[in-house]
Amino acid sequence: MSTGVPSLDISTDSDTPLKSIFDEKYIMTQEELDDPNTPHIYWEFCFFFNKKKWKKVKTTSNQKKLVKWLKDMLNAGLKINKTETKTGKVFYEIGATNELLDHWAEHNLNLNVKLKDEPRPNGKPEPMFDIYSIKYVKYEVKNVSQYRKNIYGSVFTPIDRQKIISRIMMGPKTEQCCEINFPRLAQQKIISGFWSTHDYEELDSLIKKWSFSWKTTQPLDEVRDYFGERVAFYFAYLGYYTKWLILSSIVGLFLAIGNMSTTLNDNVFHTMWSIFIVFWITLFCEFWKRRENWLAYHFGTLNFREDEDQRIEFEGKKRKSPITDEVELYFPRWRRRFRMIVTYSVVFTTIVCAAAISIGINKKKIIDNDRQKISTGENIWRGSLTGASIFVLNMLFQPIVVKLNDWENHETDSDYENALILKLFLFQIVNTFTSLFCISFINPEPEYLQSQLSALLITHQIINNFQEVGLPWIKAKVKNYLDKKKCKESISLIEKESSYTQYENTVDDYSEMMIQLGLVSLFAVGFKLAPICALVNNVIEIRSDSYKLKKMKKPPPKSACNIGTWGIILEIMSYLVILSNITLLGITYDDFSRDEDSKSDLTDTQRVWLILFIEHIIIVVKLIMHTIIPDVPAIVAIKIARERHFENLKKSGKDTENSMKYVPKLLSSRKSSSEDENINENFNENNSTSSDTSSDSSSSAFSHEKD
Repeated sequence: MSTGVPSLDISTDSDTPLKSIFDEKYIMTQEELDDPNTPHIYWEFCFFFNKKKWKKVKTTSNQKKLVKWLKDMLNAGLKINKTETKTGKVFYEIGATNELLDHWAEHNLNLNVKLKDEPRPNGKPEPMFDIYSIKYVKYEVKNVSQYRKNIYGSVFTPIDRQKIISRIMMGPKTEQCCEINFPRLAQQKIISGFWSTHDYEELDSLIKKWSFSWKTTQPLDEVRDYFGERVAFYFAYLGYYTKWLILSSIVGLFLAIGNMSTTLNDNVFHTMWSIFIVFWITLFCEFWKRRENWLAYHFGTLNFREDEDQRIEFEGKKRKSPITDEVELYFPRWRRRFRMIVTYSVVFTTIVCAAAISIGINKKKIIDNDRQKISTGENIWRGSLTGASIFVLNMLFQPIVVKLNDWENHETDSDYENALILKLFLFQIVNTFTSLFCISFINPEPEYLQSQLSALLITHQIINNFQEVGLPWIKAKVKNYLDKKKCKESISLIEKESSYTQYENTVDDYSEMMIQLGLVSLFAVGFKLAPICALVNNVIEIRSDSYKLKKMKKPPPKSACNIGTWGIILEIMSYLVILSNITLLGITYDDFSRDEDSKSDLTDTQRVWLILFIEHIIIVVKLIMHTIIPDVPAIVAIKIARERHFENLKKSGKDTENSMKYVPKLLSSRKSSSEDENINENFNENNSTSSDTSSDSSSSAFSHEKD
């Protein structure tokens, strides 16, 4: 590939002085950067090291490596900008021009890009929600005028640019790729850090309409363009879950007021609330699947099947693949399984310890079977202490489980993340719900359950918000203060960004929401106002989580077609909600009765059979609802069928002869005004036919569906 960048002959002799590493002739000069004729450069990544520490190294091995990295990246067409700070840190920003991005998008990645909106007769852009319009097409330089552009005149989103530059830097060694494993270099302390840099002009524009706007709709398209699909799916889930909390909050408040203002038995309202909550979570799960599939299609990732490369951190011995005959890293399965046995043994031990601590805090009620009424102050104190102990244990356990997960040496990012989710969530769910389970089923006492649940929910939300937003902000402020004190001058923006905490993935964010959903729904009988607390928290959470991303290093660019393993956990939780609430209602029914006459005459055996009967009836209804509510919306199903139809046309060779019949509405209508009229007439005559997308069916996407 010709990148338009001349090959550089950078000496790597053993006597290469440290000075040559910082020689400005290999890096863009400030004059070049300030020159208006210089093409715009997108700076997407940065690595740095401490210059003083490098001077202490006697060997020139690391110095030669750095020179080679710079040479490889420059010869691949990338641009490099060096910044040296007063604190002795040297930063290398890595970027690319539109010319290089154009070549890679068309010839190497087969990237799909967004089209401009179709103009209406009144001059306004057409909302692309009908089944004939196209939103994504395969990138071709010759059609660049038809694609949507950003504020810099580029058709590539920030996440597109990251993916292209990341592939150039870290792809398998060729003339076009450098195979520089920057994350591993940072892990091995060869460099001090590596991260994706922010484009603050685009970021500030996004945060302004996202974090500081109290509208109900989040700018998910822009979130996806800047942070990628995985982050966009998390915020889509958070927003959708928050909307569904509105309904449960209204019903819970109505029943709570009715319970306090009428003479009816409490068990009437608790029964109504329990039945409502089990159907609420069932419908939420089913409609979220529809929303999830629509978003995947809208993002162009519905049929996304990532042919995952090996993790950058994956370690193994080199061998020739028995399938491809290419050299690959290999790690025996039996060795990983042995390590997993060890790690899960450790996880199980920590889970038992966490459960014992939680039971110990509530020993008076759980073990001693103390039925004496506890004061409100003691209830709040015990609930807050339980919440604090849960936070401390989670904080202590997380670094342990991350180390254990690293030691298992998973080959792909998906395997690694799924294993991490399983370990973390198993611990957190036991750590959080042990005391509530014991209070509910071993020694049930409704008033104590309500006080514990409310105190735990509120404490959980306050601590998590502080941990997510307050703690990183304090850390960054302290580090910036120390750096300023060291150099006695204001620090640069890139140095300030280097002090931010890395946003690795959405595991912690999803975990927090799943735990909250459990607190709201698993023991719903105990606290009808729990959805209101969760709703208030989540309205703030959307803004705080989005603003948190501005104060953290940008997450790695990763695609997704759904919320992954969390979808399975959500489905399992919906069944647990049925079992928990119906059982709890049956056990505590008499405790909610206001007089002896309203108590049931059922024996324990009859009560058990009644609970099982009601549970099975509700589960059958749930399965029926699962059957009659399709996971894929009708309009998305139509679009999928149309894609398959055109793919079959292409394979059968009929694509060319039908090209005018199925001409893309948006692409063809922009050639000329005279052609516009002809194509529109042809389209009207054939409005029952479809538009040939001419893009890869596995990654193309159409326009918005009306929600």
